[in-house]
Amino acid sequence: MKKLILFFVLFSLFSVLCSAQGQDNIWYFGDSAGISFNSGIAVPLTDGIVSSLETCSSISDRNGNLLFYVGSKFNFAFNDIYLTLWNRQHQIMQNGDTLSGYYSSTQGSLILQNPSDSMQYYIFSQPYDPPSQNLIYSVVDMALDSGRGAVVQKNIAIPLSFFPYEKMQSVKHANGRDWWLIIHGSGGDTLDELLINTSGINNPIPITIGNDYGGTLGGYGQMIFSPDGNKLFCAGMSGIMDLFDFNRCTGVISNYREIGIPPYNLQDGYYGCSISPNNKVLYVSKYDTLFQFDLLASDIQLSEQIIWIGSNTNLTKRMGQHKLGPDGKIYIANSDSINHMTYPPDNYPFDSITMNLSVINYPDSLGAACDFVPYSFYLGGKRSFASLPNNANYNLGRLIGSPCDTLTVFSATHLPLTDYIEIFPNPNNGEFILQYNLNGATEGTFEVFDVLSRKVFSAILEPDSHAEGREEVHLFERAGLYFWRILSPNRIITTGKFIIFD
Repeated sequence: MKKLILFFVLFSLFSVLCSAQGQDNIWYFGDSAGISFNSGIAVPLTDGIVSSLETCSSISDRNGNLLFYVGSKFNFAFNDIYLTLWNRQHQIMQNGDTLSGYYSSTQGSLILQNPSDSMQYYIFSQPYDPPSQNLIYSVVDMALDSGRGAVVQKNIAIPLSFFPYEKMQSVKHANGRDWWLIIHGSGGDTLDELLINTSGINNPIPITIGNDYGGTLGGYGQMIFSPDGNKLFCAGMSGIMDLFDFNRCTGVISNYREIGIPPYNLQDGYYGCSISPNNKVLYVSKYDTLFQFDLLASDIQLSEQIIWIGSNTNLTKRMGQHKLGPDGKIYIANSDSINHMTYPPDNYPFDSITMNLSVINYPDSLGAACDFVPYSFYLGGKRSFASLPNNANYNLGRLIGSPCDTLTVFSATHLPLTDYIEIFPNPNNGEFILQYNLNGATEGTFEVFDVLSRKVFSAILEPDSHAEGREEVHLFERAGLYFWRILSPNRIITTGKFIIFD
C-alpha cells in the first residue's frame, strides 16, 4: 500500500466557488478534430473518433480530464440517424451505440450532469428519422466499467409541444445545482423549457415569444446563453435574430428584442453566434461575414459593425458554429458546403478553410480591436465542418443573494448552507483531493468504505476552518466503487461515492 500523506492548506471558499472548472476543457468535433485547453492555451488534438457535420458534445471532469463525448460516426449504413458515445479511452462506451439523433443538427446533442448524482449524466438529443415531437435522452453512469462509464438508460422520449429543430441549450439554475433546458421548435415562435433538478427531468413548459422562423430551414442556427446566463439569443437562417432576457431563478424569458431586419429570407442566413466573456458584445455570422453588436447600446440593432467579409465568390464556403473557449477567445468553425446532406466527409476538401478555425482573440473589445483572425487555428490535419461542441457552461454557479440562492454548492440537501464538500477528480486513479468547509461542525471525520461496507480509510478534518484536504491514497491496489461520508459528533454531515479506475 502506498504511503498515505494528509495535509491541509488554507483556502478561500469564495475563490473555490469562482475559479474556473475544467468540464469544457476538451472538445471533440467535426472530422476527428479536437482541442485541449488544459495547458491554458488551445492545443489541437488528433485522437478523436467523432465525425459529425454538426451534432457533437463533450464533457470532462472539473480538472479537465476527459470523461466522454458524443457525435456521429458518419455511418451511412445506418443513414446517420444514430449517435455514438465514446469514453475517455476513445472506445465506444458500454451500450453507447445507436443513440437516437442525427449527425447534422445545429445543436443536436447536449450533456448535463444529474443534479442528484454527480456520477450520472443526461445525454439529450433530437431525433430526425422518423420525425417526432420528442426530445430524447439517455443516462450515463460513470460508476460503471471502472470509471469509463456505461449507458444505463437509453433513447427515452419526452413529448414536446412541437417538432424540435435544431436549437437546444441549457443554463444553470440560480441555485447553482439544477438546470434549465431550452428547446426551440421548427419555425414558429414557441420554445419548450424543462427544469432538471433532484426530482429528475420535469415536464416541458411551452413559452410563446419571439419571431416565427419561417419553417425548417429558417430554424437552422445556434441558440446561446450569455456567460452570466442573463441573456438568451437565437440566430436563424431566415435572417432572424432574437434577443431575450432570462431569469435564472424562475426560468422566465422576457424583454424580446428583434435585432434582425425584416423582411426575412433565406439569403440572409444567420447561423453561428456567440457572446463575449464580459456579456457585453454579441457576434453573429452568416456565410462569409462576421457581425458585431454592442449589447449595452440604446439601440442594439443600430450598433452593428461588420468585422470581416471574406473573399469567397460562392456560398459553398461559410462560417459555422461559434464557441467561447476556456481561454476567453471565441472560436468559429468553417464549413465547405451549405448543403450538408449531399456531402459525406470524403467529398470535403482538406484546405485552409476546413482545416482551421477562425478566432476572435479579444471578444470583449468593440470594432477592429476584437482582433478577428480568419483561418488561424490549425487543427493538426483534421477538419471542422460546421461544428463545435454544444456544451453547457459548468463554470456558472449559484446567483449569490438571489431568492433562489437557497442551496449549498454541494447537491446533498442535508448540508447547511455554509458547508462545502467535494472530491475531485471523480473518477480517479486512487489519488484525489477533498475540499471542504465545515463551519457548523465542532469537528469532522472523513471515512471511506468499499462495496462490502468495510472501512478502508479515516481521517480527522480540522474544525471551523476554511481548509483544503489533500490525500494521496491507494485503496487495496485495485479499482472499484467506494463510498464516503463525513461525520460530526452528532450527525452524518453528508455522503457520496467515487470510482478508482485501472
